[in-house]
Amino acid sequence: MKWAPVKDAATYRLYWRRADRNDWSDGRVVLSDAPTEVVSGAIVDDNFFGVSALSVDDRESIVTLGGLPPAQ
Repeated sequence: MKWAPVKDAATYRLYWRRADRNDWSDGRVVLSDAPTEVVSGAIVDDNFFGVSALSVDDRESIVTLGGLPPAQ
């Protein structure tokens, strides 16, 4: 996964779930200095992926779903 950094984010929380499920089933917190992460074992065609930003006091933004990059 790769995302645009958010100003003042302390960490990011990555989420993923199978495409046939309603709720996030998996996730992990990653440091803010690297806005990329490899999610091993999750097949891209079978899952939805999202990321949220967390502040230093652990407030969380809404989850943004992954997608194709904007057209150039």
